[in-house]
Amino acid sequence: MFYAIKCEEYNRVVGSLAISRSPERLGFVLFLRTGARLPRNTLGARATSLERKFNPYHDPQNGQFTFGPGGGSVSDGVYRPDEGKPSLIRTAAEEPSRGIGDNAPPLDAITLAQAFPGLTNAPAGAVIAVANPIFDLTGPGGQLTSDLSLAYSNSLIQQIKAIDPNFRYDTLGFPSTFEGQMRMISDLRWDRAAAIYRVTGDSGPLQVETLRYLQDRADAEYDNAQTAAKLGELPPAPTEAMAKGNFIDRAVKADFRDVLNVRNLTAPTGQAVRVNGREYDSSGDDLTYSIPDARVGDVAFDITLAPKRLSTRQIRQFFNSDFRPSAVVIVRPRQLGSGSTYVITRPGK
Repeated sequence: MFYAIKCEEYNRVVGSLAISRSPERLGFVLFLRTGARLPRNTLGARATSLERKFNPYHDPQNGQFTFGPGGGSVSDGVYRPDEGKPSLIRTAAEEPSRGIGDNAPPLDAITLAQAFPGLTNAPAGAVIAVANPIFDLTGPGGQLTSDLSLAYSNSLIQQIKAIDPNFRYDTLGFPSTFEGQMRMISDLRWDRAAAIYRVTGDSGPLQVETLRYLQDRADAEYDNAQTAAKLGELPPAPTEAMAKGNFIDRAVKADFRDVLNVRNLTAPTGQAVRVNGREYDSSGDDLTYSIPDARVGDVAFDITLAPKRLSTRQIRQFFNSDFRPSAVVIVRPRQLGSGSTYVITRPGK
């Protein structure tokens, strides 16, 4: 389903682009968004005549727009804001199909397979780094943040209402700042994931939002830990690295628990969405357990500074637990370098 951007908002944003961008630049942005090429003399004279494509969902199997999780697809299209009644129209060129293993996940990834390119066909015990674009909300080329955010927010609200007709998002209006817009989108994505989980039992979107949230908080708390270390305010630990790790771990899990509590998603031992819960292993003579930092569906999450692999005892314990996780996601602050966050797939027999 396509949700049109308000004409006034679109004209304001695109009008400002027309002032700051050359005709050639506007033409290039148009081509990136629609696949269409306009004659040179049509650019710059009237910026609001340009077509803009908004893509809240992309089916990873065929590259088409979709209504959302499980929804049907509609024809690729663009938005013309200067028409009396904005509507969806076909683009001048087809958009290429996109597979899970392509360069980057879609803007609105809703499965871990989109967050970790190559996960679908990965062998047992593989280690696959997260694709950083999953954390990028600015859209193609980083342009038109405001109008894309507005349309995306409206789309998310309609998707949630389609699942839960009683859903209401209380707000004083669309935020005027970038930070406010990103907070609103994050809240709505969480609400959508929670609604999908409650109605269908599908924990995939919750896993993606968990990854986004844990990564964001781990990055922030890493900086806080560095500051606390310089001030001598870290809690005692055998080493400074362990003290920083404990600092980050406690703060992130406390915040994440609050996020789940707000949406009534926390559950007792043995259930599918939990923070710092015991996961038992009854395969041996003695009942043992491990404690992932978070569990969402059949995926365990571990927040850490130290790199961990399948050979790490703790990771093996996660995989041996009775809930038989399909994967363990290792979340490390991105300040530690490229590829710091990755997924380990379930080992073979």
